[in-house]
Amino acid sequence: MSEEAIDLARLDEASFARIYKDRIEPYFIANEADRLEAVKIYKQRMALGIAAALAVAIATFILSGREWGLTLLLGGVHARGRGHLGLSAA
Repeated sequence: MSEEAIDLARLDEASFARIYKDRIEPYFIANEADRLEAVKIYKQRMALGIAAALAVAIATFILSGREWGLTLLLGGVHARGRGHLGLSAA
């Protein structure tokens, strides 16, 4: 592959298709197996996390005398600590 300069302002569809096929697509193809494995691991961890969260919520609800406020508070603290709310735990 040559490393010629490309004028992106004058790039037509045919040129883009050629550049994509020659330069970009090989990187996607090379990394596809790793991406699929990462998605598989993510789904497994998500399922375990949901199961654990439900177990904690049910246990808290039962042990707190059926008090939803405490259950929701502990669930929110747990979600924040695990990073599920998009907030930093630090």
